[in-house]
Order: sequence, then structure tokens, then C-alpha cells
Amino acid sequence: AGQCNLTQGGPIKDFVSHYGENGSKIRSLLYAHNNSDTMQFFESLGLRLFEREDGKVFPQSLSAKEVRNVLLARCKKNIEIQTNTKLIDIKILAENTGFELSLEKENKQIVMQTRFLLLSCGGASYPKTGSDGSIFPILKKMGLSVVKLKPALVPFFVDNYPFKELSGIAIEAVYIKKVGEKMAKKTFEPLLFTHDSFSGPAALHFSRYLDQGDKIFFDYLPACKEEEFLTEVQIKASGNSKQVASFFSQLPALKEVGLPKRFVEVICQRSSIDPTTKISAVSGKKLKDLVHLFKSDVFRVTGTKGWQLAMVSRGGVSLEELDLKSLSSKKIPSLFFAGEILDIDGDSGGYNLQFAFSSAKKATESIIASWEK
Repeated sequence: AGQCNLTQGGPIKDFVSHYGENGSKIRSLLYAHNNSDTMQFFESLGLRLFEREDGKVFPQSLSAKEVRNVLLARCKKNIEIQTNTKLIDIKILAENTGFELSLEKENKQIVMQTRFLLLSCGGASYPKTGSDGSIFPILKKMGLSVVKLKPALVPFFVDNYPFKELSGIAIEAVYIKKVGEKMAKKTFEPLLFTHDSFSGPAALHFSRYLDQGDKIFFDYLPACKEEEFLTEVQIKASGNSKQVASFFSQLPALKEVGLPKRFVEVICQRSSIDPTTKISAVSGKKLKDLVHLFKSDVFRVTGTKGWQLAMVSRGGVSLEELDLKSLSSKKIPSLFFAGEILDIDGDSGGYNLQFAFSSAKKATESIIASWEK
């Protein structure tokens, strides 16, 4: 935490698929100010960067404070920053000539006017930072459409969570899919068990699609087909004196994804099988049911860990409200947006910050162009 994963390495064309169904709509924004541009900008401020093996780009110091400090130093040259100031209301001036902002600072009311307004207030995640979602009622009052906000990139809870004793254990690859959806929402990534919820990249990325009551299934062995795995188990189990948990934990399919013996013991218990029973003594039906649970473990979602732990917000100002070439409002042309306030949420790994940088660059260029007309 606090290391500041600024962006991702690699070609910008690979970024688009990391923003869900809205990714294709922001392709040109990402291309116009790409990850290389972002890295060059920070390096021009004296910030040294490095790229990890997984492609994530960090400051060499692994300190978010250093990133903040170089940005503040740049802002002090010609930008005034007002802190501890709350936006109360926005009024559009006559004939769309600008805006009147009602602000509150230290219990005093302040009124400011501006010709152009760029809003980059974030969503509703990490509310203690100020991005508490209070901007959205103001925007709705101005007639703008806001897609309902929900926590994303957040651990989620399920009914009768069985993996409390496995807290801290991760699986290298798991397949998660919603039950019964024609247009399948799915993910194929590492999964982390916590004491009360699912976490890790697979759970965090899938959380954007989840609502309370949804049914989802986990395939803990995505690299093998159920029928083939069952046949392998049946052949190797015949006459084998090993205990069930030991037998399964030593199978190549489980070793490949890092499923430990403790995990197998939990799955056995959920299949009403004593994990210390000899594998050869397990009935054919129970063996089949156990294999099926490895391949299709169904849970009902009961909720997420909420805004306090969500890395980003899903939802925000609808992209349909915007001219995506300038990031200005179609209804209020001198109003611009950038970052997480918009209905865009990316995967973890620097994608959300990259969109924030790309959209801010486009919005500021558009304001400058409009100002000079």
C-alpha cells in the first residue's frame, strides 16, 4: 500500500480490454495520451520509475508521497490550490457564459465564477480522501445523467463462506462466472482467500459485475475438463490406500494451480467426505460429486466490503452525456470531466490512474482550445 502503481507497461492497445464494456469508447483517449506519455511526464518532473515483471509501473522509491510531492511542486509554479473547501452548488450563468460555484471553507461561504469548469472529483471510494460522491446530486440537479454508483475492485462476501481457515492462501488461477447469464461475465485470474471473503485479482475484478443475491460458480481447476479429470481420479483411486486429502493434493492438476491439502480438506468436508478416509473406499457417486465441486462450486453473493475498501467506483457520469473527443458535456459545453467521476472503471494494475491521466490531458487541451477561440 502507498506505493503508487502509476500505469502499466506494454503497448497501449492492450489497455482497452481492461475497462469492461466501456473500454472501446475510450480507445482514442488512451491513444492520445498513452502510458509512455505518462511515464515521460513524471520522469520530466524528476521522478524515477521502474517496471515490474508483471508490467506494473512504480516510482523507484515505491513511495506515493514522492509522486504527490513532485506534482505539488509543479502545481506551485502557476496553480492555486484551495484545501479544506467543499463544493456546495454549481449554477450555470446566463447564456452558458460560465459557472458560479458556491463553496464552504472554515464555515464561511465563498462564491467564485469561472468561464470553464473541469470536474475531476473521483467517485465514492475511499471517502476519507474527499471523493465521497457528494458531487453527483449536484450534477443530477443540473440535468446530467449519472449511472448508479457501486463499489468495484473490492472483496466480496458469499453465503456460508467455508474458507476461513485458509486465510492468506492464494490459488494461481481460478475461473469465476455468473450462473445463468447469456452474456457471461467471467474472469480467469489468481484468487486469495481471506478470513471472511474472496479477494485477489479474480475476486476484485469480478466484483464490478456483482449484486447482492447473484449466484456465481468457481472452477478451481480451469485447465482441465471435468470428465477427463474424473476419469483420471477414478483410475488412480482404484486400489489406492492414500487418504482422500493426500490423494487429491498430489494430483498434477491441483499442483499446477497451487491448491494445498488444507483446501482439499475443506472441499471434502463440504462433500460430506472424511478427508482421512482411504480414497479407494469412497463410493463412485461421492467421488463424482467431489470432482464436480472442484469444477463448479456455487455460491450466493451477499455483498461486498463496501466503499471503505473499494479501490474504485463503478458508475458515474454517463459517457452518453459527453463529447468524447473533448470530454465536454453535450448539454453544457463549457463543463468538462476527467477521471473516475465518469462511468469508467478499470482493472487493478495502474489502469484507473492511466485513464485519469489520459482524460485529464484531453480535457485540459480542450479547455485551452476553447479559451483561445
